[in-house]
Amino acid sequence: MNSSAWLTESDVERVVKNYGSLLYRVCYIALRNPQDAEDAVQETFFRYVERNTTFADTDHEKAWLITVASNICRNMQRFHFRHDHLNLDDIEASSEDEEPDEVLLLIRKLPPKYHSVIHLHYMEGYSAKEIALILRISQSSVLKRLQRGRRLLKIELGGPS
Repeated sequence: MNSSAWLTESDVERVVKNYGSLLYRVCYIALRNPQDAEDAVQETFFRYVERNTTFADTDHEKAWLITVASNICRNMQRFHFRHDHLNLDDIEASSEDEEPDEVLLLIRKLPPKYHSVIHLHYMEGYSAKEIALILRISQSSVLKRLQRGRRLLKIELGGPS
């Protein structure tokens, strides 16, 4: 990653268009709250603009954005863990028009270390090696978390463990 000329508005629009929904899904799975996910995505794009970096290719750019978003989510989770807060979703039902499908709901209920690898692998198509680089854990940890996450999902779906 090298510093480059200033980003143009079209560069930023391209990144938001190409990666906005992907980053939102990653953050929503991690944070389980639409408002926090939106904040994390916005902060990710802010850092992208602030950093003003040139990437080797689009895969490198995408991996950098996912890594930054994951780190922001982790920091937000740490903050929420250390500070009491009231989640409005616990008080009133969500008014979203779409109902998330059953499997997505089950993935969201998994412990964070499992739902992040499950989401990145099955929903975003990353390999275990790529996930290890993004989350900064070993490849064997990714494989073990995928295995345990699948087992937990299987149990929840009524299958044998």
